Amino acid sequence: MEKETIELENADEIVERFFQDFKVEEVKQTLNDMLEVSLTTNHSAFSEPIQRANLLFIHKRLVDIFEANHLIFSRNKNVQILH
Repeated sequence: MEKETIELENADEIVERFFQDFKVEEVKQTLNDMLEVSLTTNHSAFSEPIQRANLLFIHKRLVDIFEANHLIFSRNKNVQILH
């Protein structure tokens, strides 16, 4: 399977497809579950406090950008999306 290259021309389509496929709360819960598992297991990638702090920061920013994209998409497109 070839990796899809995201280009400006198909960015809107990718965002549209995402929000048609997934509910907002479902994705937020999945991100939270991933974060919890990462921080509560003995995984060496997150064994240092700074690594866990970075993970929390990245998680917060991903949720922010996810919600911002959802709002932009909802405002700019008159299509039915899952909430």
